[in-house]
Amino acid sequence: MKESRYHVMLWMAIACLGFSLFVLTAYTANSLYQIVRMEKRTLKQLAKSIVAELPDSRTFPDGKIPPETYLRILETIHFHDRETTLAITSRDGHVLFRAHDFTAPLRPEYIHPRKERKLFLLRVHSGTGIADLLQDWLFLYRYPFDGRIIFLQSTQHHELVERFLDGLLISIFFAGILVIPAAYAYSSRILRPVDIIQASLKRLRQGDLSARIPLDTFPRDIGELAQQLNDTFDDLERQVMHSRRFSADVAHELRTPITALCGHLEVCLARSRTPEEYREVMGGAVDQAKGIARIVDNLLLLARPNTPGAEQTEPFDLGEVAAMACERLSFLGESRNVRVDCQLEAVTVNGSSCLADRLICNLLKNAIEVSPDGAAVTVSVRPEKGGWTILTVEDEGPGIPEEHRPRIFDRFYQIDESRGGGTGLGLAIVKWIADLHGARITVESRPGGGSRFLVRFPPA
Repeated sequence: MKESRYHVMLWMAIACLGFSLFVLTAYTANSLYQIVRMEKRTLKQLAKSIVAELPDSRTFPDGKIPPETYLRILETIHFHDRETTLAITSRDGHVLFRAHDFTAPLRPEYIHPRKERKLFLLRVHSGTGIADLLQDWLFLYRYPFDGRIIFLQSTQHHELVERFLDGLLISIFFAGILVIPAAYAYSSRILRPVDIIQASLKRLRQGDLSARIPLDTFPRDIGELAQQLNDTFDDLERQVMHSRRFSADVAHELRTPITALCGHLEVCLARSRTPEEYREVMGGAVDQAKGIARIVDNLLLLARPNTPGAEQTEPFDLGEVAAMACERLSFLGESRNVRVDCQLEAVTVNGSSCLADRLICNLLKNAIEVSPDGAAVTVSVRPEKGGWTILTVEDEGPGIPEEHRPRIFDRFYQIDESRGGGTGLGLAIVKWIADLHGARITVESRPGGGSRFLVRFPPA
């Protein structure tokens, strides 16, 4: 995390310096533009002042300016406080007057420029140091008047590079004093959510499955990511707890029958017995082994992932599946003198027909086993409003006491353990299959009035 923070600081400092460099470059370019603009305006005013001092062309046909006129021109130049000298030519380029310190070449492109250009930058002198680069600027200004042209040669001193370097040093200084601490504070702030997420992940690695990322301190976009991570942690916790519960259930439920099986076999081997006695003991051992196999099968079913997509799903007729389940278990009702009534409609739901058959068989088998002699069990399938489908299994048994109802879908929970023959996993499997299909399961019961289980399947 420190490396990421340093990277953020470095990039922010580079961005600040880059922006400062851009601003300085733009400022230097603007300064250059202002220099040229001001030089042009000043030299134009100076040229007008010189023209005002000059007589007409008849006064110096030979190209010589009277001494008194030249002195007034020098006074005008000195008044403007400039290192300026001049030359005067005719329109065709004939030199009428040139001061002794006028060194600029009077080339044809200056006398007859394109687009009537007036200001020319002849050259730029630089000193010996870096700060003296582009220091002295030599301009040539062209001003036509009365059939003649005044050329003003001006040398000016400008410290553009020096100013640029000074600004760059100031920018680096402020980047070191202000930007880097500010970048550190800002990077700490924007990386704070990552620190919080990292702390939650550390707690998870240490075994705290309840660790979650607090969402109240995050901005909206990062909060959505944190919520998705929390949802993933919820799924992880459920899977881990599911595995732990499965291991505990296996250890709890298999310990007793295995111990009993071993005990019977040890007693059988303790002394010599008749073949009939051996046969009796072995028959009991087989029954106990079948019970263990049944428990293992149910536990393996419950151990499968309870998530959408874990089973292959397809549309199927729930009424048809319920009819086949009732037909297969009719023999159990006949053996207990319990009538099975079916009120089934053809309704299509989406899911696993095999698991739906298992759900119906478990509910129907429980209903038959708790029903008294001569009673009836009713199984119905019908559509509801909104596209939902309701499966109902109703018995005329003793009912479920209110204190037991919250736990009837728990694994290995039995209301009457003395009834025997069951593993306490039937309704747990029913609840698991219902959840897998996104169905809602409820129970209505009153003591002595029977029970009714209702499973509502969502629209296909």
